[in-house]
Amino acid sequence: MILILGNKHTLSLNDFRNIENKVFIGLADKDNMVALEETTAFYKQLKNGSMFMLPNTKHPIETVNVNLLASIISDFFAVIEILRNMKIFLNISLLKRIYL
Repeated sequence: MILILGNKHTLSLNDFRNIENKVFIGLADKDNMVALEETTAFYKQLKNGSMFMLPNTKHPIETVNVNLLASIISDFFAVIEILRNMKIFLNISLLKRIYL
């Protein structure tokens, strides 16, 4: 199944342009199954995309530095939470200016 998915892209670059959600794409620097150019091409199509590179890591997830990956993912969600809170704060501030 993995080989079939690798040979036939089920999502095109155009599909990625239509994704509105925040997307976090990661790539291992020593990945021999997915190229940096391919990953970057998809990342650049995302409206709300972020990308990271795992150093000294091969493709199998079992080889990843778990602590580093957890830290990267945690930081990503922390930034999303900060931005969400800023948006709420800005909306409240705007409402105060309008109605007070």
